[in-house]
Amino acid sequence: MPDNAFCICARNGDPWFIIADGQDDCSVYFLHDDCITIKEASKSVMDWIEGFVEEAEYWIRRGMR
Repeated sequence: MPDNAFCICARNGDPWFIIADGQDDCSVYFLHDDCITIKEASKSVMDWIEGFVEEAEYWIRRGMR
């Protein structure tokens, strides 16, 4: 993992991370269970957070908290 990565382990314990490259907004990446494969999950931190909120709202509407 790059030295300038900011790790977030928030969604079901899955490792998500942001490459902190000094830009106003950065892409968010997902490290798969094999700890080798990295995939870009979102082009923007804000888009990733909005997706997280939408998913939470979906489950809350269905009675899951």
